[in-house]
Amino acid sequence: MCRRLEHHEAAKDEAAKLGASITIKRGGKHYCATISINGKQRKVFLSGTPRDVKVCHVVREDVRRKVEEMRK
Repeated sequence: MCRRLEHHEAAKDEAAKLGASITIKRGGKHYCATISINGKQRKVFLSGTPRDVKVCHVVREDVRRKVEEMRK
């Protein structure tokens, strides 16, 4: 059964807002989100079972930070 992970959706939404593409792959215990823009790539690691209630906010900040870093 496939379950929807809200913080993955938050990462996808934020990347789309900023004009970047994102792919999320499972790698053992955690997920690896690869963000691409202007031919550059950065990785953000996401938990499979987040415990923090602010996880969506934190993931959005991480995606924003990585995209800004690639645009410099």
